[in-house]
Amino acid sequence: MLKAPKQKRSEHTLQRMLTVCERLVDEGAFERATMQDIAREAGVSVGTLYKRFASKTDILNFLIVRLQTRQYEQLLAELDTYENRDLQARTAHLCQVLAAGTERYQGLLRTVILAHLLGQSPLTTASEARSADFVGAMAAWLAASNSSPSLEACREAVTVAAFSLQFRAVYPTPDAVLGASSYAHVVQEMTLKYLNKET
Repeated sequence: MLKAPKQKRSEHTLQRMLTVCERLVDEGAFERATMQDIAREAGVSVGTLYKRFASKTDILNFLIVRLQTRQYEQLLAELDTYENRDLQARTAHLCQVLAAGTERYQGLLRTVILAHLLGQSPLTTASEARSADFVGAMAAWLAASNSSPSLEACREAVTVAAFSLQFRAVYPTPDAVLGASSYAHVVQEMTLKYLNKET
């Protein structure tokens, strides 16, 4: 029987390991899992896992970069198709896009923020630069609105809105009190109020 090419087998093995890690992250169990646990669940040896990732922090960094790439592509696609130039409408749309992305990747955001709070941040210079690119793209899109404030004010508003929505990943209390859609609406109103103050 012919074996799959080594590169394809290697890619398949990597994908199995990442699938296990993503599931653990989504379930909130990644922090407690050991490298041995991950290898066992992925059906690979610990040595194979360590050949690809030196630590759980390296795994998280890989997942972050992959998430950022997906998010960036989705973000640009969703913003590019929106033609309304009214500042209020654009602010509402941007907050909806951010809220949907936060909801979709809540497990990873929670894991990253908790690691950061524990002094084990997996963020690198590259991932921080990518985050700045995100904010820059969203701010430029928002600044293209009619009656928009400065690009810098848009950048500040986007940063605060994104952080406020990501806050839910670690502390879901606002959802318990207000509900997810109400909380997203509050963030939207707060962002618009700030932008209107700066115009």
